[in-house]
Amino acid sequence: MSTSDQDLPWAELDDQGRQTLTLEQVAGRLDHRLHAPEIGIPELRAGCQLAADHRLAAITCRPQHIAHAASHLDGTAVAVVSGLGFANPAAPTDAPAWVEEAEALAAAGAIELAVVATAARLSRDAPAPFVAAVERLVELGQSRGFRLRVHLDVRDLTDQQVIGICRDLAAAGVWMVQTGSWLGERAGFRHAVLMREALGTAVLLKWTSPVPSLHVLLLAIAEGIDRFNADVPQILQQAARQASLAPLLVPKAGLDY
Repeated sequence: MSTSDQDLPWAELDDQGRQTLTLEQVAGRLDHRLHAPEIGIPELRAGCQLAADHRLAAITCRPQHIAHAASHLDGTAVAVVSGLGFANPAAPTDAPAWVEEAEALAAAGAIELAVVATAARLSRDAPAPFVAAVERLVELGQSRGFRLRVHLDVRDLTDQQVIGICRDLAAAGVWMVQTGSWLGERAGFRHAVLMREALGTAVLLKWTSPVPSLHVLLLAIAEGIDRFNADVPQILQQAARQASLAPLLVPKAGLDY
């Protein structure tokens, strides 16, 4: 059972021991992406309303939209998320700048903040400064009321490097690690499974590549992935259609695949 199940308890098990999800639990696995350049205030408000109506896990937006999103989502359980160093995620590790920005964004209403771990930041000479910066942000989050995500860009990293940084991030106390590629091809399912094992059970894992269907989402949950990007209306429509016909069952390893 994955970490987020503590917040979204399973409704029941079927007679084969498969976990059953409710529609609300499916929605609670989804982030709504509202950070694209074409997103203005009207689109942001509409996206926040959709997230509130369906009780999604979070919305992700640009730093300048944090205050607007936080105001619209006040009183809901939807987390407002943005990135540190958003304008240049490939820049070198800059702990002082990240701390300053994190304080400002937390004050504006951010509930979760993210930094990007790239191959350059994780080179032979760089992991220690990056991990130290992460530890500092985790500590700051405890006093400023935000949780820290790390977006691990697996491009140009070996499997052993991915495993090693995941273990370092878990030890640093991050809230969530995302698997993905900031530029170029998206991370595959294989990377997510590899990272789930390396992270242990105390850290949430997000598969950043938009999940293409409810079927793939349920299979990924079976492998311990907690959070997803998606075409939210499409996934929720698929889930509602499936739930009207049969229970939303998480497949069971060794039984269904």
